[in-house]
Amino acid sequence: MNSYFKKSSALAMLAFALTANTGAQAQEFAAGVKAGTLGFGVEVATSLANHLDGRLGFNYFSLDDSSALTDIDYDIDLTLQTFSALLDWHPLGNGFRLTGGAFYNGNEADVTSRTTGNVEIGNQSFVIGPNDRVTGNVDFNKFAPYLGLGWGNYFTGKSWLSVSFDVGVMFQGAGNIDLQAEGPLSSAPGVAAALAQEEREAEKEIEDYEFYPVISLGIAYHF
Repeated sequence: MNSYFKKSSALAMLAFALTANTGAQAQEFAAGVKAGTLGFGVEVATSLANHLDGRLGFNYFSLDDSSALTDIDYDIDLTLQTFSALLDWHPLGNGFRLTGGAFYNGNEADVTSRTTGNVEIGNQSFVIGPNDRVTGNVDFNKFAPYLGLGWGNYFTGKSWLSVSFDVGVMFQGAGNIDLQAEGPLSSAPGVAAALAQEEREAEKEIEDYEFYPVISLGIAYHF
């Protein structure tokens, strides 16, 4: 299934590039802004053919938060950063659209432990002192196919302004977590094996993010 989405998305982006390069159909353009579950974004679009449009976009958002993974509380520095290449097909010739394509997925989080004292790391007991930390990084597949639907056609109607709505799924794969100990804890017997077990347990807790929901609302100017 994952292989199918990768192939179909790669073909979609290739079709977008080839059609845009001909210059035969790409006579109309639009640019806009949007906000949603991927953060705040900017987007450009072009009419490629009858009922077919292409979009390129960039989304960004950052947030500092805290949360628990397994038995440890972490400060989390979350960054959402994606680049998109999408094709919109309007089968009814109106605003309804079916969308396919892919994202370059830079979504990630840096984590730093807040917990001190006796803790369980990978089913083993350790003491995290005031000079000890567990740090790490959480990321996902960089290539993330996308399928969705929505409403909005930048190149129909009389108004130069148009509103769009999208809902879909970004297939970013299972999360990958890398953890390391800092301070005296790093030299404790068995800590490397315990952290490896901790990574596996934490990755199970974020399995739901394999399919990332994409919901956005935007406004664009047609020129």
